[in-house]
Amino acid sequence: MPVLQIEYDVSDFGGWKAVFDRDPLGRATHGVTRHWVYRDADDPNRVVLNLEFPTDEQARAFRDVLQPVWDVSGAQSARILQEADAGTASGYFLYKLIPPRPTFATDMTDAEAAVMAEHVRYWHDLISAGTAVTFGPVADPAGVWGLAVVTAREADEVHALGAKDPAVGSGLATFEVHPMPDAIARS
Repeated sequence: MPVLQIEYDVSDFGGWKAVFDRDPLGRATHGVTRHWVYRDADDPNRVVLNLEFPTDEQARAFRDVLQPVWDVSGAQSARILQEADAGTASGYFLYKLIPPRPTFATDMTDAEAAVMAEHVRYWHDLISAGTAVTFGPVADPAGVWGLAVVTAREADEVHALGAKDPAVGSGLATFEVHPMPDAIARS
């Protein structure tokens, strides 16, 4: 998808961002599907804005709409970019924790609850490390089960995490790993 990339030198990022957030020109009505705002690490008043569009024509049309306001907004340059290549160091995987019985969430023993407390600490640590994106129980009417979304280079890494999960290591639960090849995540 094409991206309209605009660079700004602003005198006050907070003021510029407040106007951007109000969206006076209606980005969505002009076809913007996603946006990214970047600040220069060495100059926080240098801003790069990327606006994604379904088509080049929509990107060009919105660039034309913006042209008259750039003298006021401080735009330095604008260009339409087409993705030529993309890669990622890792992908997303679904980790499904399967409890020993469908009623487990409502009838676990004290010993099982202690194992599950260790399980929760383990996944909290993976969240803190940036390995897990989210985790928690899924209220499936057929029986509650656990879900985590994990970033890893390959499924074997997620299987290794599962083997170390206290709920699995204790023999209390089993797990499945499924790749999410087309996952889209919030930046």
